[in-house]
Amino acid sequence: MIDVCLVSSKDGQLRSCTASGHAGYAAKGSDIVCAGVSSLLRTVHCLLESDAGISLLADSSEPGSLAFQVQYCDGASEALLVHCCDFLKCGIKLIADEYPDHVSLRVKTE
Repeated sequence: MIDVCLVSSKDGQLRSCTASGHAGYAAKGSDIVCAGVSSLLRTVHCLLESDAGISLLADSSEPGSLAFQVQYCDGASEALLVHCCDFLKCGIKLIADEYPDHVSLRVKTE
């Protein structure tokens, strides 16, 4: 199972994201559940990493895992963090609702 944990601030900004595990829906390389979750997470990671106003601490050293934490955000990039948090909550929830035995989503507010 893929376990995704999103942490947001009280105003909805994404603070951190961790994902680990394997969906186990299909064989490696053919797993649509894994591909869907990976696409969402990697897209958000790429967007945040490319924004000059955001500094991330990221780790994808283990197969089947991705973690990133916002270390710094200037005022101009706060809206992007809110949108990325909403995007991940919606996208991962849709997949978890359709494949509950393969994806779990936890959302925390700090």
